[in-house]
Formats: sequence, structure tokens, C-alpha cells
Amino acid sequence: MNYQNKLELLKPTVINHPGNNLKLFRRFAVLTLVVTIILLLCTVYFSIRNNSTHLLWYFLAFILPLESFLLSLYFYLDNIKCKEWSLQCMRELGDFFSATITTVSMAIDAKEQTEYGNILKVRDVALVLARNHPENMKIDMDGMAISALVHDIGKLAVPEGILNKPEGLTKAEISRMQRHANIGADILETVPFPTSVSLGVRHHHERWDGTGYPSQTAGKQIPLEARILSVADTYVSLRSARPFRKAWEVTPAKKIISTGSGNAYDPVVVDIFKDHFEEIEKIVSRITVPGILSALEEVRDGFTNGSTGVPSNPSAIFNRISFPHKEMQAEFEITRNMGKTLSMEETSIMLATWIERFVPYSTCVIYRFDKEHRNINVYHAVGKYQVQMQNLSLVTGEGISGQVALDLKPRFGISPEPDFPAEKLIQGLNDCLVVPLMFIDEIPEHENAGKPILIGVISLYSEEENFYTQEHLRLMTTIAEHAAMAVNNSIIHNETREDAFTDSLTGLPNIRYFNTTIENEIHRAQRLNYPVNFLMMDLDNFKMVNDVYGHKEGDRILIEISDLLKDQFRKSDICIRYGGDEFLAILPGVGIHTTEQTRDRIKSVFASTVFKSSSGNLLKIGISIGASSYPQDGTSPEVLLVTADRNMYRDKNSKKELKKMLQAEEPSS
Repeated sequence: MNYQNKLELLKPTVINHPGNNLKLFRRFAVLTLVVTIILLLCTVYFSIRNNSTHLLWYFLAFILPLESFLLSLYFYLDNIKCKEWSLQCMRELGDFFSATITTVSMAIDAKEQTEYGNILKVRDVALVLARNHPENMKIDMDGMAISALVHDIGKLAVPEGILNKPEGLTKAEISRMQRHANIGADILETVPFPTSVSLGVRHHHERWDGTGYPSQTAGKQIPLEARILSVADTYVSLRSARPFRKAWEVTPAKKIISTGSGNAYDPVVVDIFKDHFEEIEKIVSRITVPGILSALEEVRDGFTNGSTGVPSNPSAIFNRISFPHKEMQAEFEITRNMGKTLSMEETSIMLATWIERFVPYSTCVIYRFDKEHRNINVYHAVGKYQVQMQNLSLVTGEGISGQVALDLKPRFGISPEPDFPAEKLIQGLNDCLVVPLMFIDEIPEHENAGKPILIGVISLYSEEENFYTQEHLRLMTTIAEHAAMAVNNSIIHNETREDAFTDSLTGLPNIRYFNTTIENEIHRAQRLNYPVNFLMMDLDNFKMVNDVYGHKEGDRILIEISDLLKDQFRKSDICIRYGGDEFLAILPGVGIHTTEQTRDRIKSVFASTVFKSSSGNLLKIGISIGASSYPQDGTSPEVLLVTADRNMYRDKNSKKELKKMLQAEEPSS
């Protein structure tokens, strides 16, 4: 029988059970009376006909008592059946009431928690403490369970911005938050709950030493239910993630309760907590609460054909409550934090971190759109398969992410396999959520004014099948919309910074870049205790190339020389155009011997390389190199540069002296 019919049956009129149905009883009584009269008339008739009263006495002595007995037995058995049915209905009505309380409590809990179910953990922990308390006979266990479930109902009156604030509250906000205990108790006093329910809710934030709220009650003046609830609520809260912090580990959370004995918490309750800690921690640490959805499932199953609009998946109810709050919080967090840095790398790291707080993933990839080549390239990858993702590149329209980059339409709930070429196929990822990273150009003077500008694509990959939902998509769309402008600003900043720190002719870092980074490089070497070597390089007689062939030809040859120099260094080395025909190389983490080998190799390459002018003339260009080493030659950039420059001129002068000697020897030969 479904709940609608049961509620109809349990109206405050006479219970509509066959045994207690007044019309049915009247029909039965009339029928019995008619049968009795007929039997009596028949008996009288045959008695008169046979001139005998035996049949009449037989009827009066046997038939009527037997009929009365059977009728009484019928009503007795029917009354038992009616009572059993009534008790069953009352039990089911009680279950329905309990399911309603649980569901509403979980819905309130979903406003604040990152995942639902903590309220049931508070209830279960409170019941463990209550059952094992020396005064458990004084505790109404049903009232204790209800108190635990509805202890935060007063937070309905607390603004969501305070509940989900990711940082410390102000004094005014703390004061407003503390009102929820009194508000919750006032709400519950309007319902005929046991008295212990409202008392437990009103005083569960009191402290044993009298410094709690709302009434600063101390010691045993605090209701026993409230003292138990205080410990249960605090421990579950510490072990759960909150908007402003991660979940505490077991040991420090347990220590908070233990050290609070006698000042924050009832010492007796704390002792019970420690004695039954394994059982309590088993409750708190479980990922899913047994029966967490049974209340909703029972309500759902009690209705027929889904006509009530109760969803087939009960967890969807809590998602519908929690996701809008997450969406608002994500919008606030992204807006507040994404503009704090203009570094593209830091922005990407921050974005992936914030996404993980709101939308789980196995791997997160941030693709950057290359307008020139019409493809998307992995700029930042984090998670389980980040190494395999590092050099991934997709043409727009290729794979799931490439298709999103092409039509700017997000996708979810499909296999991510098309994103990975056959030679880089990643096994284990079964679902993806992909959204475009774009913004609307609102500058009227621009050619694309009012049109979406694609920056990149954010792709989330999960190992679980059918993991991502419409709610996840809505959250990611919100995050992408607010992150797009911050990412675009970082790109512009990086491009501007790159232009400012890059030599426009050779593409090498310039002296401005050197001045910006050298201090950090020296500090890093000091901290990690490794050497840093410098090579100052100057082209020999390059002025003659400019004088003879012109500066345009000289610039072309300088570009060739720059490419030649870059090939002589490691990826971790930095080759800088110091100015004119001078170059500077920074070699971190190598010794003097390796630096000398690099110097000799460069000289050998230049000695064997012939440059050609546009007119076809062959040119030999030499190079002079001086080295210095941190910390042997100095600890400041200035001293190290002066030393390298002095050694470079020694090298140049030694070649000039050698040339003079060779020229002086020519006549004698």
C-alpha cells in the first residue's frame, strides 16, 4: 500500500479498516438478525406442526449460544487484526516522519557541506556517546537522534555568504552565525517534539567552562543531550572539509576533543569518546553512510508510478541543493583570486587547483589556442596522467577538445578516447567534461566586437564512467566564464613581458631579462649550494662586417651567429644578447671544468664555421670568451660580470698579441 493511501487511511476519523467499518458492521448485524429470525420462525413452525417444544428448546439452548459465540470470536479476531494493522500503519507513519526529518536535515546540511551525509554521521556518533553514557536511562534516544539531525536548522537564517565564506569571519559575521542556535530551538519549539530536542539544539555550542553561546551556561547546567551533541558535532566537523579549510587528520582532530575535556567539553562525554573512539572513527571515516539515501528511497518507493515528481535517483535532490551554492562559491573564489597574479603559469596552476575543489577529476588539462596554426596545445596538465598529456596537440575539430575549440560548445558524458592519438592512447580514462575558455570582445573599435574570442579549452578527464553530470557542466561553465579574462590578461602580460625581455633581432633574452633574473639565480644557488658559471663572449672584428657589408648584412649574420650559439648550450643554460656583438651565457649547476669545455667547443665551432655574405663572399668570424664562476670568483652579479669581462678581454688581447708575433715573424721567414 502506498503512502498516499496510508495517509488517507490515517485521517483523524474512524480508521477505514474492514473490521471497523460502520456500514459493514450494520450489514453484518442485519444479516445475522434476519438469519436468526428465519431460524426461529422455522423452529416455531415445526414445533407447532409436530406438537413438540423440543426443537424450540434445542434452538434456544444450542443454536443461539453457538451463534453468539461465533459472532464474538469473529469480532475478537477481527479486533486483533485491526490492532496489528493500526500498529503497522503507525510504525510506517513513524518511519515516514523519520524519513521526512532526515531528508530535510540533509537538505539543510547540503547548503554548507561539500558533500552530503555528515549530518547522519553526527547522529550516529551522538547515539554511540548517548548509549554508553552512565546516565543513558535519562536520555530519550529518539529525541537525541532528532536533535542531532536538526541541530543546525537555525542556519536557514544565516546568509549563504557567511556559511560558505572561504576565510575567517569578521566579528559581525561571527555574531550573526551564533544566532543560529537560538533560532533553531525557537523553530523546533513550535513542533510537539520531546523537550530534549529543542534544549539540545539551543545549547549544543555551550562550553563546559561557561564561555560558549548562546547563554554561557556551564558544567552540568548544560543539558546532557547538548553536551553529547557538542562533542559529536565538533569531531565530525573537524574531520570534514569546509569551504575555508581541508579536513583534519585523525590524530589532531582527536587531540582537539581530548584537550578540550574540562574546559570545552564534559569530561565524562570525552572519556566515552576516547573509550569508543574506534567505533566513532569508523562512522566518521566511511565514505558513504549506510542507508544515507534510504529515507528518500522509501519515500520514492511509497508513491506510485513516479507521479509525485520524486526523482529516480534520490541523490539528485541534494545535488540540486548543493550545486547552486557551489556555483556561487566558485564564482566568488575565481573572481577574488584569479586576478592576483599575471603569470600565465601561476594562473594555470591556480585555476586547476580551484577547479579540483568544485569539480573532481583524474586529470585536468588546460589547452591554449594557437590562432596562427589553428590548433590547441597543452599548456598545463595536472593529475594522474599529466606526464602523458604534456606534449599533446590537437587541430581544431580533432577529438573532443578540438571539436569544442571549433564550435565553442561544451561537451560531457562521452569517452575521451578521440582526444588521444593512437600512439598516445591513454587507457583508464572513461569520461570527460570539456568547456571552451573564451570571452566576449566588448570593445566597439575591434574587428571582432561582440563576438566570442577563444583563448583555449579546459578538459577534465575521469576514470569513472558516466561521472560528469549537468550540474558539473554548469559549474565548469561558470568557472570558465570568470577565469577566461584572467587567463587572457596573463597571456597579454606574458607576451608583453616576453617582448620586453627578448632581443627583437635575434630572439635571445636581452640585458633587461638578465638584470631581472640574475639575483634570483644567485639566491637559488646559495640556497641549494650549487655553482653558477658565466661566459662573456665578444665577436672579433665584427665592426668590419658592418663597415664593409652594411648593418643590414651584419644583422643577418648576427642572427646566424645567435642560432649557432644556442645550439652549444643545454636547455637549462641561458644565452643572452648582452649588447651589440656581445653575448653572455649563464650555466647553472656546472663546474669550472665543464664550463671550460663549453668555451673550447664554442671556439672550435667558430673556427670551423664559414659565414657567407649576400654577395657570396666568405667570412671568418672569431670569438673571444671569458669565464667566471660563483662562488669562487665572487658572490655578487657585478663582481662576476666584471671578472668574466676581464677574462674575455685577456683572451682577445692574447689573440692580438699572437697575431702581432706572427706578423713580426713573417719578414724573417
